[in-house]
Amino acid sequence: NSRQFCRPPSEKPFIRIKLQWVTCWESLKDNKVKSHYIKRFALKIVLSMVCFGLLPNCAFAVLDKPTFGVGTSPIFTVDQHPVDKAEFVFFMYQERALVIQRIMEENHGKSSSNFWDECTSEGKTPRALLRDQTVKRVIREKEQQILFKELGLVNDIRFASFTSNLAKMNLEREAKARNGGVVFGPVHFSELQYYPHWMTTTSIAAKEKLSMEKWDMCDENVKKFLATVTEATAGQSTDSTIKTNKSVTAHEKFLYSEHLYNELIDDRVRKASVEMDTNRLDLLVK
Repeated sequence: NSRQFCRPPSEKPFIRIKLQWVTCWESLKDNKVKSHYIKRFALKIVLSMVCFGLLPNCAFAVLDKPTFGVGTSPIFTVDQHPVDKAEFVFFMYQERALVIQRIMEENHGKSSSNFWDECTSEGKTPRALLRDQTVKRVIREKEQQILFKELGLVNDIRFASFTSNLAKMNLEREAKARNGGVVFGPVHFSELQYYPHWMTTTSIAAKEKLSMEKWDMCDENVKKFLATVTEATAGQSTDSTIKTNKSVTAHEKFLYSEHLYNELIDDRVRKASVEMDTNRLDLLVK
């Protein structure tokens, strides 16, 4: 189907990229500059492969391969809402590449076979950093999901429900594609591909509902917010666009709703009641 992701046969991107690379490489006469680019290129390749689990035996990839969608008993709860192993591992593997990149940059690309257990400049091991960052990420994600449920936008926020709904959607898309129907985007979504899309669309619906039912989105409040942002970023107390009596734009209201939403989630995260099974949690980060 012409609307599915595809590339015309006439295009030869790899040949074009190869010619561009050869031209760029020949222009680098200084060996030190070449060495710099080699190191950067190699580091990006390694990080990309680790991120997608292509180096299971690498020193950086000592974590177990994730089994997304396999529900287990909760390893911790957020405001009495369970987080199981599958959900924790799902977010852990997203945070892993960020931790690796951060440590590799601190060590100027150097590593060892004991990568995950060597203390960093902060006195923490990469393993501990990964655990802490994952916990923070999961708490924030779960608080947003709880808000979606409170607003009536979703009925079930268990990770098993998300993977089940995704599987059903993929079957419908595949059947539609086989029958010659129009399928926008990939025919089959993975959890990593679909979750950001689901989170974005649902959070937009949440902001719209809060703007209509809870937040005061009058022009005066929006202008006060814009003035505060202008003062903080430009060192000015007012802005020429705010002095006028014109109504604020839809984009400016959107920025204000984003601000209110982030403040709301930040507050919920601060007040969140979290209970952890630390032993089971530590076993996952290994």
